[in-house]
Amino acid sequence: MKSYTSDQVRKMLWDRMKDTPAAAISQRQFAKQIGISVPFLNSTLKGVREPQGKILEFLGLERVVAYRYVKKR
Repeated sequence: MKSYTSDQVRKMLWDRMKDTPAAAISQRQFAKQIGISVPFLNSTLKGVREPQGKILEFLGLERVVAYRYVKKR
């Protein structure tokens, strides 16, 4: 199973927005298509917020948090 960084997910989101059939889709139209607010989309694209919820659902992704044991010195 492939994993992605937040930046890779943001790029996926940008790419999907650019590939939307409407030639010049705006962030407003794209946010409406996903079912999120424009400020939420914008702050996610800018890296202020982490991709989550409906954005991940739209991209067919899920958020997975992992922890690793660090050997004490």
